[in-house]
Amino acid sequence: MDKRAPDEAGHDQKEVGVKEGVPPKHAQSEADTKRAKQQYAQRSRVRKLQYIAELERKVQALQSEGIEVSSEMEFLTQQNIMLNLENKALKQRLESLQQEQLIKRCKYALQ
Repeated sequence: MDKRAPDEAGHDQKEVGVKEGVPPKHAQSEADTKRAKQQYAQRSRVRKLQYIAELERKVQALQSEGIEVSSEMEFLTQQNIMLNLENKALKQRLESLQQEQLIKRCKYALQ
């Protein structure tokens, strides 16, 4: 909108320093500031979305790793149970052999 002031003859005259179709400098500066804030907010939203996507990727990786570790843990637990049973059986066999050895020594000592 062009600002005109009537002159002494009653004719409209443009104000000095105001160009047609160009907003004043302070309005342009406010618009630039607003645009800069919007761009900053947009970049901030993009960074936030990237951060969330990275966290989601890490969660998926850790879940996969957790499944692998859980499977390995289950396997090792089964192995441990089997080895404990084998160990128990071997200890019983050893004790039995020791008793047999003791009985043989006693027999030889009595003869």
